[in-house]
Amino acid sequence: MKAIFARRILCVLTGIACLVFASCVDLAHVHHYALISENEMGRVIGAGYDFKQACEDRCQMNAMRNFDIQRGDQCDCKLFTEADQSMRKIERSVRKYFAGLKNLSDDALTNYKVDPVADAIKEGQYGTVTIEKKQVQAYASIAKVLLKASTDAYRRNKIKEYIIEANAPLQDLMEKLVFILRNNLATELDFRKESLYAYYMELKQSKNLSDYEKGKAVNDYFAGIDDATRKKTRILNYAKAVEKIATAHAELYKNRDKLTEQMFRSLLSEYTNNVEEIMESVDDLK
Repeated sequence: MKAIFARRILCVLTGIACLVFASCVDLAHVHHYALISENEMGRVIGAGYDFKQACEDRCQMNAMRNFDIQRGDQCDCKLFTEADQSMRKIERSVRKYFAGLKNLSDDALTNYKVDPVADAIKEGQYGTVTIEKKQVQAYASIAKVLLKASTDAYRRNKIKEYIIEANAPLQDLMEKLVFILRNNLATELDFRKESLYAYYMELKQSKNLSDYEKGKAVNDYFAGIDDATRKKTRILNYAKAVEKIATAHAELYKNRDKLTEQMFRSLLSEYTNNVEEIMESVDDLK
């Protein structure tokens, strides 16, 4: 598993190198870099936990503490669902950017397609997630780049322009996605662990439970804590992965005309050294 993922990351970084060096303008490498980046971004939202689940966990815990059993859905998770929608729109726009780069660099295609972003995100507060004007503007900018790429004759001599136009809004959106994963979604799991602690401490103090039932409650508590910890670790590692992709793209943009071979080897080493640290944890926690 480690070796497979290391090879995948190496392919990504090799793609970046070929984008940078004029002597390595091979669209097959550009295509592969974009393909891997698109796939990695697609894994982010599949972390196995979202804001709607966090809301439902809160409702379930309150119902358990109050012995409240009702028919149907008793949780109002509208704002949490909207938070998920905003997060997915940001992820989807970034993924579509890499999909566009993948299609633009595919020599096998005579008629390439770049899928534009159809909907928009709105400024506002959605549960614990805040969407600011900066992200709304960045999202609109990426949508504009994708729309232009779907109608203009970009191809080989326009890929650099595609990267240049998208880099700034791309960085804004990926920075926001990292913040949401790390500071909003992961924090929900901290709240989950605190709620479990409070609930099972109440059970521990109960005089109506047998020693066996108390022992079972302790087992259930640690199982719940372990589940929350695993989910949080996955989310934090996905945030690291997004951060690495953003950093790589920023370096690609910044050094697009002057990156030397030695400098790139150093950059390659920097990213490769973190391969096992980031994704080994993700894969081991499935």
